[in-house]
Parts: sequence; C-alpha cells; structure tokens
Amino acid sequence: MIDNERICMMALAMTEGINNAKAHILLDHFGTATEVFAARSHPWEIARGLGSGYPASRIVSRMEEALRRAEQEARFIEQHRIRLYTITDPDYPRRLAEYDNPPIVCYYRGTADLNAPKVIGVVGTRRATPYGLRLAEKLLRDVAKVFPEMLVISGLAYGIDVCAHRTALQLGLPTVGVFAHGLDNCYPKSHCEIARRMIERGGLFTDYPSETPIAGENFLKRNRLIAGLSDAIVVVESFERGGALSTATHAFANSRDVFAFPGNVGDDHSLGCNQLIRDNKAGLILSANDLFRSMLWDVCTAESHPHIQMRIPFEA
Repeated sequence: MIDNERICMMALAMTEGINNAKAHILLDHFGTATEVFAARSHPWEIARGLGSGYPASRIVSRMEEALRRAEQEARFIEQHRIRLYTITDPDYPRRLAEYDNPPIVCYYRGTADLNAPKVIGVVGTRRATPYGLRLAEKLLRDVAKVFPEMLVISGLAYGIDVCAHRTALQLGLPTVGVFAHGLDNCYPKSHCEIARRMIERGGLFTDYPSETPIAGENFLKRNRLIAGLSDAIVVVESFERGGALSTATHAFANSRDVFAFPGNVGDDHSLGCNQLIRDNKAGLILSANDLFRSMLWDVCTAESHPHIQMRIPFEA
C-alpha cells in the first residue's frame, strides 16, 4: 500500500504549473509533500514557499485534480508491480540524486540494480549506419568480456539505442531503457517485444506517470535521465543535432564523463561525435579499453584481455 506522503509526492509532480525545480522549493519550504498539500487551503502559504508574485491561487485550484490523478496512479503502480522512487527514498538512484534538479518522483519496472557499481549510457543517432551499429555491438561485446555486470542505459529509440539494448540482452548484460512517457505505453511500438524482455533482464525507467501522451519535447527532456543514471555516456554515432548530443550536453554540464567514437570528417553521421571531441566535451575513444582506462575501471583486469584491443571496424 502506497502511503499518503508518497501519493502527495506524486501529486506534487503532477500539479500543472509546478515544475520540478518549484517542487523542490516547496519541499524545502514545507518539509514534506503532505505538508505542501495540507497548506492548499491557505494559498498565501504556497505563495510564500514559491516566492512573491507567483499565482499560487491558480496552482492550488489544480492541486485537487493532481491528488486525484496520483491516487489513480498509485493503483496502477500496485497493479503492475512498478517501483516508485521519491527523492527522499534512501534507495533513490544515487547517481541521479547527485544530479542538478533530480526528478522528485520516478517510476521503474525491472530487475536491474540502478545503483550498480558501473553504469554506462550508450547513445547515438536513430539513423545509424552499418558502421555505427557494428561499433556499438563490438563495444558492448568487449565490455561484457571484462565487466559482465555492467549496466547499460539507453533510450530504446531506433538506431544505436535499440542496438545497444538488443546487444546487451544477447550478451547477458543488464540493460535499462529510459522512457519519455509512462510505463503504460511503449514507443516505438516495434520495440515493445524487446522492452518486455528488458523487464526480465534490466528494466524500464521514467519520470512520467501513466497516460502521458507521446510528445516530441518529452524525448529531449528524458535525455537528462539517461545521463543522470550513468557514470559515463558513450556517443557512438551522431548528426550535428539530435538526442544523443542532448544527452552528452546534460552529462557534460553535470560533470559526468562523456566519450565519443570519431568518424570520417564531413560524414553527416559523425559530425556530432567529431564536434564533441573538437570542443573538448568528449574524450576520444577507439576501443572498450580506452573507456576502461579513462574511467580508471580496473585497468589491470581490462588489460588482461588483449583480444579486446579493438580499433574502429572500417571494413565494409
């Protein structure tokens, strides 16, 4: 049974007009989400928490609807065995908790440990080339040989993302997909089967409740979670603009390690990676061992596997 504080925490995250940053302000001011909702009969108290000039009365009028939705969400969570994380939980994903403005509420369905010792986010363009797909597969094959419990995070999108998830599953690596919508849906539909497999050997994670519509802007917003859950982000292949660069930017801004595989100069599919490297926002890697050495991950262990001294597979 989900207690009242957790229902109020969900409701706070769902209240129209209160973004995540303002939710943190209210929690700091009132101490608990329960106290925030107890104050809704006194809009001036809410206004005092948010700062002068904020239309608190308008916000308060939306809190009742949010509370109703949160109670409905609690039933959905219990029915589908979803793990609810709130920012005050001791087992809230620790890397995400250290992030700037972490979500006050997250939803997770799966078996993988989100606080695993080593976590990498593997991202890239939806329009991946055969070269990019081979590179992602080879990277994860070599990761699995040295660190078979490495958690692999990505966004379950077309191209590099789903390649990373599929390869991880084939290798027995735990893998978690981060959704830009609730756990009652799967997008794209063609990836629903792999998503079901990931629940058994990994998981699905989001900060959006059920019944959240599929919206383009949410996919860019979710990229901060991919970065926030990871020790390091590896960009395999990327255009000059796109979700992978958004993830890398979030990671770089929060002092997370970012790595990129270089590509041919002038190749549109590699422009993003080459620019990250040029702008000193990503370290250049040519192999899994380059990643291990840069992260200081058991270098001796990694170097005892000479067969993974990979270089970029230029062959056709």
